[in-house]
Amino acid sequence: MADLPTPDAYHTLSHAVLQAGQSSLLNGIRRGIEKEGLRVDSNAFIAQTPHPECLGSALTHPHITTDYSESLLELITKPHASHQEALDELLNTHRWVYRCMGEEVIWPGSMPCKLNGDASIPIAQYGNSNNGKMKHIYRHGLAWRYGRTMQSIAGIHYNFSLPQTWWDALYEQSDKNTSKQDFISAGYIALIRNFRRHAWLLSYLFGASPALDTSFFNGKEHKLKQFDADSFYLPNATCLRMTDLGYKSSSQESIRICYNHLSTYISSVKQALCTEYDEYENIGIKVDGQYRQLNTKLLQIENEFYSEIRPKRTPQNGEKPLTALGQEGIEYIEVRLLDINPFLPLGLDKTQMQFIDSFLVHCLLSESPSISTEECQQIDANMYNVAQQGRNPELNITVNGNTASVHTLAQEHLNNMLSSVKVLDKANNCQDYSAALNTQQSKLDNTELLPSKQLLNYMQEHGKSYADSLLTLAKQHQQELQKDLINDQTQAFQDMSSASRQRQNEIESQDTLSFDAFLDDYFNKA
Repeated sequence: MADLPTPDAYHTLSHAVLQAGQSSLLNGIRRGIEKEGLRVDSNAFIAQTPHPECLGSALTHPHITTDYSESLLELITKPHASHQEALDELLNTHRWVYRCMGEEVIWPGSMPCKLNGDASIPIAQYGNSNNGKMKHIYRHGLAWRYGRTMQSIAGIHYNFSLPQTWWDALYEQSDKNTSKQDFISAGYIALIRNFRRHAWLLSYLFGASPALDTSFFNGKEHKLKQFDADSFYLPNATCLRMTDLGYKSSSQESIRICYNHLSTYISSVKQALCTEYDEYENIGIKVDGQYRQLNTKLLQIENEFYSEIRPKRTPQNGEKPLTALGQEGIEYIEVRLLDINPFLPLGLDKTQMQFIDSFLVHCLLSESPSISTEECQQIDANMYNVAQQGRNPELNITVNGNTASVHTLAQEHLNNMLSSVKVLDKANNCQDYSAALNTQQSKLDNTELLPSKQLLNYMQEHGKSYADSLLTLAKQHQQELQKDLINDQTQAFQDMSSASRQRQNEIESQDTLSFDAFLDDYFNKA
């Protein structure tokens, strides 16, 4: 393979394109939303009911599925060039879901509702096909490895891709020493490196999980403080979801994923997929005729690696995600660290999306040197510390070798983003991106406006526990989410549900291998 562009090449090429007056190439950015949310009963307990029948098949529906738990909805939009169109699609999907949920509500926070131990968290079911069984057993493996409680945490994933015309313009400015697809993948990887350096800022500005229900621990020891009889919290936390209470584990601490090239990313994930882990060997794979997990490797499949951001390529015809990435390159990136904002019916809004776009474009347009092992460790420490105590004015972190308070470095980053924001304003003939930046500036000027602080204030002012507060907010959102669908797409949703059930039946009828043989075949594929 020919030499890829150097780490600073995209910074230079991007500015050459912009100086040539081609900022309009950035007005075709596409973004999609994947929004998770627990189904909850009227007493704020996790729902014990199956995935509603009228929502169709969780295995095959393109826009409505489940994540870990049968009770954990995942609503997925198509990629859109318009923020509002993406939000309208998400709103319509919510409204359709509410038609099918009876008296249940969608939990509006990332940390879960009331739980009654692991057994109260039902593992998602996907039918009797080999593929459906694999998805179910994978989740059983997560339960054995990490417990079910961690898997009841919800979030928002933000999918982001740049216009092909942007990449074409950059490629024309380059020396063309590599294929266009490799060139594009290296550009996305450069963006990802900068995202990792500065992702702590998104946790600070948008983290909304400083507290949780006492049932989360089920009597286990922890280091949180008592907020009230039914709630624990950390006074300065922004995003408990991204601490060791959530998507962190001792086993995954040994996994070092390298984002310096797509090839090193793929090879480091593959290494984790091939590495045996003693604790998982002790669990066993198939015990008394029942599968406990898919295998005893550090990762059962690549999705088990809980990263803040992932390079993505849509797999075709059952191919593995890593295979798709290796053969076709990066198609888009998936931002995975966003909390659900409990004060917003959809969990996020247009202003937040516009800021995230600006943040990602700034990552794209800035120099992006390779990440050393030492910097990687510092990045992880920054993320953890800001998630756990980001609103502590005495907390210092280190970014690009510069050690200062979170507030100081946040202000510095917003200042640095100004040029990228102006580029997007010009590209889209608007001032929306500047307004979105100003909204975040107001949070730095007044930390009472941070969602994490707003939630604690709400609990304090209303004299309510975490669970009671979020149930109140859920019922308020329910009023908005039970309204009529935009453009009355009832028939379209009914057709999708019916088609998904039919597709599941076809998949189940077409299986010819035993599940054991299917699994062997899957893991023996390249």
